[in-house]
Amino acid sequence: MTPILELRNIQKSYRRRGERQQVLHGINLTIAPGECVGLVGRSGCGKSTLIKIIARLIDADDGTLLFDGEDVTQAKGAALRHLYDRLQIIFQLPQASFDPRHTIGWSIAEPLRAHGLSPADCHARVLSLLAQVGLPKAHAGRYPHEVSGGECQRASIARALALSPALLICDEATSALDVTVQQDIIALLRRLIADQQMACLFVTHDLALLPQIADRIVVLANGSVAESGDVSDIICHPQSMAAKELLSAACQLQENAL
Repeated sequence: MTPILELRNIQKSYRRRGERQQVLHGINLTIAPGECVGLVGRSGCGKSTLIKIIARLIDADDGTLLFDGEDVTQAKGAALRHLYDRLQIIFQLPQASFDPRHTIGWSIAEPLRAHGLSPADCHARVLSLLAQVGLPKAHAGRYPHEVSGGECQRASIARALALSPALLICDEATSALDVTVQQDIIALLRRLIADQQMACLFVTHDLALLPQIADRIVVLANGSVAESGDVSDIICHPQSMAAKELLSAACQLQENAL
């Protein structure tokens, strides 16, 4: 089976204070259809830079980015627009990702209008998407500030699904939610990934969260892959110091919450 996403030896550096500093060191990663890979690491490890490279918001210095078997490392124009349609990102703060001047339904329909769907077809698709994520159709007429954080995140998932993407990137998508809502959103994502056979990159700093959603884990530390493997292997038998520290931090947080 051809991976939806494949990274080969991705390198990235930035110029800081007059010096060139390496941010990513030869990252290799694959995600298959219907698979969720957890990307975990402390702040500053390179997660955000890697997301931007995958989403083609910035270019890698070296390496190859393949999407569904096609080299999109230097994609431009129509090829890049097609990639943007097939790749969607869900962000940490859902309210901030919606235009407060428009209703949730208007925002969900925005990518559909851009693809020429009629108003009637857009409306029908919006209601279908709201139902998929467990929201009543009345939410189409509400504004982002009129719904809870969990409801707004469900709406952002609905918007991400509008064009039936092949790859979903969840960038700390549950970290701003309380524990109960977090569990609901993770269960929803897990069901959608399985039902629609999307590939998913679930980016987080919380290693303990990943057994609930991820099939595999990639641990990033100082811009390099410190460890990767099945979620149960890394959670139960972490080998790298980075994974051990993340697991210890997650356990400490859970103890403090009790």
